[in-house]
Amino acid sequence: MPFQKKTIEEKKVYTGAAKVKTPTGDVTPYTSVHDSAKSLFAKLTKENILNPGFAHFAPMEAAPPPRQFVSTLIPQMDDMLGGGIPLGNFVELFGKNASGKSTLAYNIAVAFQKAGGYVLSIDSEHSWDVERFKQAGGDLGSLIYTEVDTLEQMFALLLTTLDNQAKAKDQTHCLIIVDTVAATPLAAEMNAILSGETFSDAYGGGRAKYLSQQLRQLPRL
Repeated sequence: MPFQKKTIEEKKVYTGAAKVKTPTGDVTPYTSVHDSAKSLFAKLTKENILNPGFAHFAPMEAAPPPRQFVSTLIPQMDDMLGGGIPLGNFVELFGKNASGKSTLAYNIAVAFQKAGGYVLSIDSEHSWDVERFKQAGGDLGSLIYTEVDTLEQMFALLLTTLDNQAKAKDQTHCLIIVDTVAATPLAAEMNAILSGETFSDAYGGGRAKYLSQQLRQLPRL
């Protein structure tokens, strides 16, 4: 089952020349929306306001590139999401205990494997159930499972994996499942807990600062 592609419907935009009355009563033709956008893009690029390596201007006649999705194996949810889980994005699953987050993650992982990708599971709660994953149809041969104790370990794995993906020649898709960022402490916080120190609100502030720094370092997917 290959990754699903879905083309975003092209929106109709009026590009004809409009005419309005000026304060003097004259009728002045305005350039089309297309020409105005093209002119602005050229100016911003020329003045180095836009990075030419990451910015581009797509003519209105060109169809937008199709997005790729991986199914959740739940048709109703795929419909609500517009085709499934979009590739190249961060997706957060949240909910109450025993609400089905892990089951949904297993389903997505299985569908991802069937589409030709492999899965990296980073588990800080030590809760990954191999038997449930196998019962859902998962392939252990294309699963990399690892347990981490701290946020530093988690982001080291994330950065290494994403860097490897960026340099890989075959461009095989990789699904990374992290369970869970919210429950993973900093190394300093973990050491304080193990040594019996009283928990301080300072750790909460340091954790938020560390997350902000590391998320900015993640390369473009």
